[in-house]
Amino acid sequence: MSEIKVGQFGKIGENMVAFELSKRGWIVFLPPYDERVDIAAMKFICSSCGSAWNITHNLHCSNKDCINHNEIAKSKIAKSKKCTNCNTVFERDEITSQTSLCPKCNTNTLEEIALCNICNNEISVKQNNCTNSSCNSKDYKIIFRSIQVKSTHYVDNGKNLGFNFKYQDLLHDNRHFFIVYLRDTKDCKESHHYWVMSKDDFISIKNINTVSFKIYQNDRGHYNPDKLLKFKYNEEKSYQINKKLEQTSNLASFSEYKQLLKKYDPFLKLDEEL
Repeated sequence: MSEIKVGQFGKIGENMVAFELSKRGWIVFLPPYDERVDIAAMKFICSSCGSAWNITHNLHCSNKDCINHNEIAKSKIAKSKKCTNCNTVFERDEITSQTSLCPKCNTNTLEEIALCNICNNEISVKQNNCTNSSCNSKDYKIIFRSIQVKSTHYVDNGKNLGFNFKYQDLLHDNRHFFIVYLRDTKDCKESHHYWVMSKDDFISIKNINTVSFKIYQNDRGHYNPDKLLKFKYNEEKSYQINKKLEQTSNLASFSEYKQLLKKYDPFLKLDEEL
């Protein structure tokens, strides 16, 4: 098998980070050219609790007592037409589907409607809502983030991580983040690792005043993984906490697990209020 080239490895890192963001509800955009950011992302979140907002196009029966009130499949919808003049409802067939003329009152006031196959009430679009089952908010907001991805590998006989920082990588904006990606293979098993840093996190580990960084833009750093541990994504721990989040309906427990998750999933930094 041929070696992965440097340019290819960088693109792999960007796409792997994009995949992780997509899993968390981010809508990801990858610039077609080499820009100052590798990824631009946007996300719909709840205005009240900050959880991901459900933007799926769901349909439901308008009758609260119907079994289809929570959700109805399109295949279960009765395609119909209703006259706005005489209020007569007709089943849509080959004849009525092509005309607006009401066969009862003979006016051009026939409109298409969708009815429930169980109770014949009208079908409507279900209002998008918060994915947190304990939250009743009906309001959302959209947040935007820019991300610089640094693909890395082990150096110094496996003791450190090595990657390059450029002056242009640093945007003085709290919405800008750095994500370091490592693809590792051990005992013929592949693993993927991520370190997520805010602008201030980046400045805390990197001297941004060196000539190499500001002028020549070739400032390569070697970083001990232990010193970067607080920025690392712990997939196993995050998975365990997310399972508890899915199972709880208690608002206090939800908040407790959500806070604990921040310790192991630094991707959540991108969701925080700025």
